[in-house]
Parts: sequence; C-alpha cells; structure tokens
Amino acid sequence: MELFSKKRTVVAIALSLTLGACGGGSDDTSDTLNENESYVETDSGGQVIVENPQGEIKTDGEVNSFAKISTLTGKHEYLGELAVTCSNDSSNYFETDKVVVFGSANLPVDDLKTAAALVEHQVEEVPQIFGTNWADYKSQRRNIAKFAIDNFVENYGDLPSAQSSLPSNYSDMSENEKAALAWDVYISGDNEKRLELVLEASNYAGYGWTADDVSHEGKVKVCLHEESNNSYIEAFYTGISLQAPSISIPDEYNQLIRKGLVQMMQESLSHSVHGNPLPLWYSEGQARYSGGLEVAERFEHEEVDVPMFVDAEDEYGMDSEFLELHYGMAFRYLFNTVDFEERMSLFNIVNVMAKDPSIYTQEGLPEGYDFEPGETGGLESAAFIKAWDEQYIIDEDFNDLTYNRFKHSYHQLLSQ
Repeated sequence: MELFSKKRTVVAIALSLTLGACGGGSDDTSDTLNENESYVETDSGGQVIVENPQGEIKTDGEVNSFAKISTLTGKHEYLGELAVTCSNDSSNYFETDKVVVFGSANLPVDDLKTAAALVEHQVEEVPQIFGTNWADYKSQRRNIAKFAIDNFVENYGDLPSAQSSLPSNYSDMSENEKAALAWDVYISGDNEKRLELVLEASNYAGYGWTADDVSHEGKVKVCLHEESNNSYIEAFYTGISLQAPSISIPDEYNQLIRKGLVQMMQESLSHSVHGNPLPLWYSEGQARYSGGLEVAERFEHEEVDVPMFVDAEDEYGMDSEFLELHYGMAFRYLFNTVDFEERMSLFNIVNVMAKDPSIYTQEGLPEGYDFEPGETGGLESAAFIKAWDEQYIIDEDFNDLTYNRFKHSYHQLLSQ
C-alpha cells in the first residue's frame, strides 16, 4: 500500500517538483497545507494532498477532441463503454502539460483537477516499466484513429508514393498479402511518417482529412465516468476512463491508475486497431503485477487454469477480482523465472507484435506452427504467440518455455 488511512500522499504535478516530493505527512493538515495545495479523502478516510495543477478549464472542446469521428460512418471511434460519454460530449475539459481530463459540466471543477494531478503523477514513471521514457513513448505509440489507418491500407497500392516500391507481382497478391505489405510500410516509419502516409491516402480517397481529424496529441486522455457500480478504471489506446474523484478514490488509487496506464501502453505500443491484443490473463496479470497490486500465492495455482482466460467472455459468471489475483500470480511467475537481463522482454512483446502484419490483418498462425488452442477459452492473437516465442522465456529448469508449453503445462510448471 502506498497510502495509509492515517497518513497522506503528496501528489506533486508542477514540473518544477520531482517525483521525490511524494511521501507521507502529518495528520494535522490545517498547519501544513501550502497555498497551492488542497486535500481530498480516499474512500476509507485517508488524506491525499494534491498540489493545485498547472492548467486550464475549458468549455470549447471540439466534437472530436476526445475521440475522432469517421466521416465515413459519422461515428466516434470506440474507446470503451466508460468513455462513451466523453466521446459524445468533449466540450468540457481540463488540460495540463501531459494530461487532458474530460468530464461532464455537472461535475465539480475540482474533480477534473484532482484527476489530472493523480494521473500526471504517474505519467513519467509508467513508461519506465516498458524500458522507455515519456518522450520516446509519445513518438512510438499509436496515435491515429482506426478508420484513417484502414483507409491507408485499403488504398496503399494506388498511392503515388508507393508506385516505385510495389513488388512486380503486386496485382497477383491476395488481399491479406496486400494489407500485410501496407502494414509493413506503415509501421516502419515514425509517427510523423505514419501521419504523412495516412493524409496522403485521405487526399487520394477524396476525404481531405487534416491531422486533427485523424490523430491525437501527445498527451494522456482521461474520461471521468460517473458509473458508481462499474470499474474504477478502464484503458484505451490514448488513455484511461477513471471514476470521478467525487464518487470514489480507492485507497489503492495509485496502483489502480498505474495498472490502467500500463494497459494503455500495452495497446498503444502494439499499434492494434482491434483493442488490447494481449490475452486477457497476460494483459491483466502484467498490469496488476506492475501496478503493485496484490496477487495470489503460487500454491493456489490449482484454483484457476489461468492461460485459458483469453478474452472477456471467458470470465462470464466468474469473480473477475478473484481471477485477476491469479493472472497477477501467473505473470509474477514469468517475471521471476526469466533471466534478470531478459525481464524486459516480457514488456517488449507488444513492440514485437506491432511489427507483425497479423496484428492488423488478424491472420492466424502459419500452418504447422507449434500451438494447440485450449479446449476452453478464446483464441490468442497469432502476433502474441509468435512474439512470445521470439523472446528468451525459460522455465525454472532453464528450458525454453514456448507459449504452447506454458498454456498446456501451466499447473505442472507452477507445482515445481
């Protein structure tokens, strides 16, 4: 726990302050609060000092400020159930150096400011989990809407910039092969080059999109939701949905926000346009363990066949919190088993997946590939399975641990 019921955590947001400014304090807030500080309470009464954020409240947000709108369908890109309200109304927001918080005009202004402080506190730290920093993460992550990427892939073979590099047999290639070729070109560039390609395809197709129509700025977007009976946090490729602070601030808010930002990075670094491409157990397990949340004990592994939980439907009728404890335990096993020097490979998987065209085409594994789907549960992304097998992942006897072996020998491995 980073916060105790009788202590408080200082959340510093000003750029002039360092992460080292976060720590405990006395219980008497009246004498210790500075002029630029205020405090809020967690659900159990713990006190959190928040430095008033450097930013502006605005009420002039454009219709696509939070989520981009496809002119082909007239609909916003889908960023999750809890983000729909912000997609439908993005006029009211609070913007800081690294975070933009959207929320209903009916919410207290302090909700937007508090959320900005709590999230921006994590922004510099979470990329380090993936072996990068905030600046590099911004340049690497996906920031373009699916409809614009789809238009580029569909029209790539006709673009003037592509003509000199198309293979001689391009016209004989299958649609999947053409899409894979377009993806290779798209993903090989940086964000500036990707946007250039997407806008070229837009002009070719006659849409005339601008950068603002299709791409998100280099900040974390936060949607404050008011669903008191729903999840505290939910991630999407540009940010997170977070329960409004006036409704709830759990004692483990810090760990939960970190968990959400890890899942944001999983999706954005993979460049998936189909949602988070990791198996549910891996996504939740990695995020939970990295977030510093409680996980199950290893001796409890027989209670859940973790690798069979691939997508949300696999959890139907079960206690998701109980399952997440086991997902975290499974990831901890992997983290503690691989060589210290190779631990980052568990996070690098999403970067490897991004370079695999099947992350976009959703094509299956090559014929004869060493993988057998589970008798229950969904089917993993081929890009994930191949990326896992490319990493140096081993068991406790230093034997190579393929994903197929981990999936079907899970309990045997953890019984050792």
